[in-house]
Amino acid sequence: MYLHRYTPKTTNTALGYLRDFTGRIADIAERLDKSDKTSNKREAEKLRKAVTECHAYEDQTLYPLAARNMEIDLDDGVLVNYLRMGKAVRAIPAIEKKRKEVQTWSWPVHPAH
Repeated sequence: MYLHRYTPKTTNTALGYLRDFTGRIADIAERLDKSDKTSNKREAEKLRKAVTECHAYEDQTLYPLAARNMEIDLDDGVLVNYLRMGKAVRAIPAIEKKRKEVQTWSWPVHPAH
């Protein structure tokens, strides 16, 4: 997500893309599983594992964030807005390093469910 284009509905949009992607790979896994080839069955198993991981990410991370329709304030800066996203964004080493260097700021904590 591009921070300067973020709106409260951005996480809902990402959630929609994730659900579409998950459905597509589940369909592909189902088709591959019907094959007699061992390699197709192995590929189907990998895809089913990916579907499980996508569902877990949706349930534990993205859906709770999307349900909040959270607003951000660009004036708060990248570090604060990055932390507001919690585990929905991947760890960025440069930001994590900078966060540890700052001692006087009360960092927001991403609320658990």
